[in-house]
Amino acid sequence: MQWDATWPFAVSSKAYGNPSEHRSPPGPEAEEVYRRWLQFLDDEFVRHSSPERRAEIVRDQLYQLYLGRPHGASST
Repeated sequence: MQWDATWPFAVSSKAYGNPSEHRSPPGPEAEEVYRRWLQFLDDEFVRHSSPERRAEIVRDQLYQLYLGRPHGASST
């Protein structure tokens, strides 16, 4: 069985197919938003060298990505 290292959690590519075959490339607007987000993260990491503050930045971004709300915001 062949494993696809690009697929999260080492899911067999033979069992599920290649996930990139089912995705269309991002549009220009999505590409721009992604690049701006990466620039924001880079700027924040340059500005804050403390590991604790960097961890907060990552936590806040993950909350926003996964939950669609800032860390500490009520889910109701």
